[in-house]
Amino acid sequence: MEESPEPPLVCAGCLNTIDVDEFLQALHSEWHIECFRCSVCHTLLSTWYFEKDGKLLCRRDYLSKYGSACQQCSQMITGLVMVAGDHKFHPECFCCSNCSGFIGDGESYALVERSKLFWWVLPTPPSLSFKTFFKIMHILFL
Repeated sequence: MEESPEPPLVCAGCLNTIDVDEFLQALHSEWHIECFRCSVCHTLLSTWYFEKDGKLLCRRDYLSKYGSACQQCSQMITGLVMVAGDHKFHPECFCCSNCSGFIGDGESYALVERSKLFWWVLPTPPSLSFKTFFKIMHILFL
């Protein structure tokens, strides 16, 4: 009994037969190297790409369409994120609006006017003077 030949590989980008030795496999499909492009700007993609709803995207187009901007610096967030209410921040931008001190993970804070962060300082020891106490304390008058 004769074995039937393998069906030819078809490029997911141009739908033509792949008859060269060099091609890519991504998203459960085969691609000519020159067809492996961003679906928005058509930039040739390397081994780094994003996929959304079956479409290939370069980093720039993925972030502009699906990324989140930091509430503090307006730059796109690509790594760890701190969330307060509906707002997202880079960890290094998650700081007090009053003293610019970084608010660490698990530290208490208050979100005022839906976008301003204030470090929530616990009561201080009685050894501090009244003047020093008010310099370091973050009081929120709502």
